Amino acid sequence: MTASSLSQGEGGFPENAGEAGKLRPFEKAETPPPSRRERVLLVVEDNIINQQVALGHLRQLGYSADVAANGLEALKAIEIQSYDIILMDCQMPELDGYEATREIRRRETGGRRSWIIALTANVMIGDREKCLAAGMDDYVGKPFHRAELHAAIERGAAKPESPLNDKIVQSLVEDDAGFLAVLTGLFEKSGPESVVEMEQALQASDAEKLATAAHTLKGSCGNLGATTLRELCARLEEAGLAGNMAEAARLFASVGKELNHFIAALKAYHPPKGPS
Repeated sequence: MTASSLSQGEGGFPENAGEAGKLRPFEKAETPPPSRRERVLLVVEDNIINQQVALGHLRQLGYSADVAANGLEALKAIEIQSYDIILMDCQMPELDGYEATREIRRRETGGRRSWIIALTANVMIGDREKCLAAGMDDYVGKPFHRAELHAAIERGAAKPESPLNDKIVQSLVEDDAGFLAVLTGLFEKSGPESVVEMEQALQASDAEKLATAAHTLKGSCGNLGATTLRELCARLEEAGLAGNMAEAARLFASVGKELNHFIAALKAYHPPKGPS
């Protein structure tokens, strides 16, 4: 995969966009306008016309984006760069958008999660559900409408990144405000113990012990609303059961940080106030 700058002709399109109808390889974006530099976008689309239409809309909205021509190129791109928002075509050669999204989700660790917007010409009942089931977050139909694209991007930008599920935590303090403090104290002790057990299992290449420790921590996370950490533990458990210690080691690298993040969020939690 090679990276190259977009060559702009009149109207903002590449000068050689129509050359023999060739698909362009993965391309790095030009520097975006200052107001939007904080959001890093990737367009995954195999049709060169659709690529340029999407990029044109994004430029008008003040965004810049990298481009990948299929799912495999998208996976290579995320190895180089973390993306806040990914516009993902569903039907592509090599690797389609559904499978690419599933693999992106499998690789995500440490609580970071790209907002993936499905781009598809299918408008049949059930298509949106299929996209969401693959791990996509939103849905924009083709042909592109700038307002719809903008709304989907803004929904992704506004999505809160919290290590806990507010509804679950709130339910724990409805009847007894001190109950959460008790649970937090217990988790501060049991959580790190499970992490130590996982680390020891990795050092000993003991896949069964690793899976057991990950399962134990996963259960506690589910009851306390530690959504991100629970998902991470579930993947660790799967890796242990499969005997994939290399994958387990990669996932484990994020566990300690995510555990501390969640405990800090628990300690700082204040239930939302009801109407006065």
